[in-house]
Amino acid sequence: MLTAIGAALDIGAEVVLVPGNHDHRLIAPWLETRGESGPLPPLSLEEHAGADATAATAAIAAMLAPARLDVAYPGVWLADGVYATHGHYVDRHSTVPSFRASRRRRARPRPR
Repeated sequence: MLTAIGAALDIGAEVVLVPGNHDHRLIAPWLETRGESGPLPPLSLEEHAGADATAATAAIAAMLAPARLDVAYPGVWLADGVYATHGHYVDRHSTVPSFRASRRRRARPRPR
């Protein structure tokens, strides 16, 4: 599938991968070792790990060729005022609470 996507794009087209909660292992090694020695610096809103950030991202980049792969984490600015992120960071703020929750009440029989 990625090979077909890469082939369908113009040479030099860019695909931006924004890993999230289900595919975080794609860049976990990069996240754990970024920066020099000492404590890891805080992430900004847009960090570019690059296509060769990990063996997994390099493999994805090879499949997408001739398109180029950029790996951005935790999101990427697409234009002024347009920020794209995987979305799981805002789940708590963008979902409607559910009251189906943990305990269900048994319907009591109506008196006759």
